[in-house]
Amino acid sequence: MIFSRTLSPAPEYAAAPPVAAPPEARAPRKLGLRAALTGLVLLTVTVTAVVIHLTWFYAARRNVADVVGQLNRQIVGSVQHEVRGTLNDAWSVQETVRSIFFQEAIKPTDEAKREFIFLALLRSHPTLSWIALGFPDGTFFGALKAGDDEIDMVEVKQDPETGIRQQRVDNYTPQPGDVMFRGRKITPSDYVATAQPWYQRAVAEDGPGWSMLSDLPYRDRPAIVTSTPIVINLDFAGVVAVVVEMERLSKFLAGLQVGKTGTVVLLDRNGRTVASAALAALKQQRRGEMPELDMLARDHPMLASVAGLLHGSSLSLADLRETRQLQTTGPIDGKDYFVTFSPLNFNNWVVATVIPANDFLASIQRSAMILLIALAALTVIVAAIGILSANHLVAAPLLRIAGQLKHIEDFRLDRVVRLASPLRELDDLSGVLLQMSRGLASFQKYMPTELVRTLVSQGVEARPGGSQQTLTVMFTDVVGFTGIAEDLGDRAVPVLAR
Repeated sequence: MIFSRTLSPAPEYAAAPPVAAPPEARAPRKLGLRAALTGLVLLTVTVTAVVIHLTWFYAARRNVADVVGQLNRQIVGSVQHEVRGTLNDAWSVQETVRSIFFQEAIKPTDEAKREFIFLALLRSHPTLSWIALGFPDGTFFGALKAGDDEIDMVEVKQDPETGIRQQRVDNYTPQPGDVMFRGRKITPSDYVATAQPWYQRAVAEDGPGWSMLSDLPYRDRPAIVTSTPIVINLDFAGVVAVVVEMERLSKFLAGLQVGKTGTVVLLDRNGRTVASAALAALKQQRRGEMPELDMLARDHPMLASVAGLLHGSSLSLADLRETRQLQTTGPIDGKDYFVTFSPLNFNNWVVATVIPANDFLASIQRSAMILLIALAALTVIVAAIGILSANHLVAAPLLRIAGQLKHIEDFRLDRVVRLASPLRELDDLSGVLLQMSRGLASFQKYMPTELVRTLVSQGVEARPGGSQQTLTVMFTDVVGFTGIAEDLGDRAVPVLAR
């Protein structure tokens, strides 16, 4: 029997028709699990590598200042040792000459013997430039180390016949165990020993002491001189002086290794150059000129950085009491320099060292580049291992489990299987999905499977309520149902379901 009828809403659950979401409400495209895990691993490894690299580089740069400080202490110690050794040589020779005259082993006026003594002392003390005597009548006598192969005897005195002061220079060449006379030259001179600061200081202070020197007969060169009075039988007989030319200290400074390409300069408290490793300073000193720092700085970028600090307000040599280390940018070349000023325990001198920052940072930057390349390679390797491991342990199993969920969504419960995983959580999740599929499968006994698949695929949601629709319903009877039910019992349910 077949009939048609319009049904009114009923309170039972009914399938609601699918409702399409508006375009603006649609969910945005999601990021894939593999891409997310890959990005996370890459980000973690990269950040770790960058943090390691920056930490190492910062620590290395911070340690550069300590290295420069240690190097400067060694340089200052070397300069201190050299100056002290030179001063000791000068003092010992001065005391030797004074003692010889004081004990009257020879007389200051004994020309031949004093020449012999001065020659011997100069040859045995290569750090000294002059050994000289100044007499109360203004006469000057000195032995000069004119070069490695020449010693000159210089005497300036007044000619008793003409009354004219004359300078006599005798040239000698050292020979093994002896000296050879090479010649003599006599010229007019206005040099008066008693008018010289070194002579006047010794007389005024009545004892040994140091002073700067710029004027000597025959050869004028910037120098320091120690002088002391000669007293024989309580009578003042003159002043003995020992001279060390600044060129000697400049040569020593030029031989010092200051970093790789650094330099060192010796200054007084007024900022004037005493000695410098710069070649221009040596040339000026040989011409008898006192090198000016500003002049040297014009062609020497490192010395220009020293001059810039002295002209600024950040440093005062007059007030310097302890080592000061500064970092500055050269006004000529724009490079970074470490400049260190250290007081020297003599004559208020200051040792200034200049070391280009690149001497240390270049090796650090090379090491940093090597480390960066190594970290980049390590990052790639670790990231590859991490990505493969994450894909194998997490991404691939989750994607397979997602496939199982798709089977449940499509109500194809017979395709759901247990997926074993080395990760306990994923293994438990797969087991729970299998149990869920088995629970849902029991509903197949009461509802046609294809109907459920159709409703699920169309997005139809079961909810309270209903709608009026025209339906065609057929009521029929199964032929022989009573006999079938009696014969099959509960086994008749699958037959009826089909």
